[in-house]
Amino acid sequence: MPLKQATNFEKTISEAIHEAFKITDLMYQAEFPDLCKTCGSTAVVCMVIGDKIVCANLGDARCVLSRDGKAYDMSVDYKASRKDEQERIKS
Repeated sequence: MPLKQATNFEKTISEAIHEAFKITDLMYQAEFPDLCKTCGSTAVVCMVIGDKIVCANLGDARCVLSRDGKAYDMSVDYKASRKDEQERIKS
């Protein structure tokens, strides 16, 4: 079934991106096990699907859309100073 025809499009796309990030991370760990002890990840995914723009970020990455020379934030930075990020790190 095409993704845009899924009954819960937003949840389906979110789960697909999450799974892709997870698989990529596992493949990297398998290929470079020693490097994984001291490195991190960052990624931005932005897709245009029909009349929707879907954006996801991982780590210290930012997505910005430019329209007529004006920048629009498309993602939220994961900064250690954010309360929700501090709670996520502690758990």
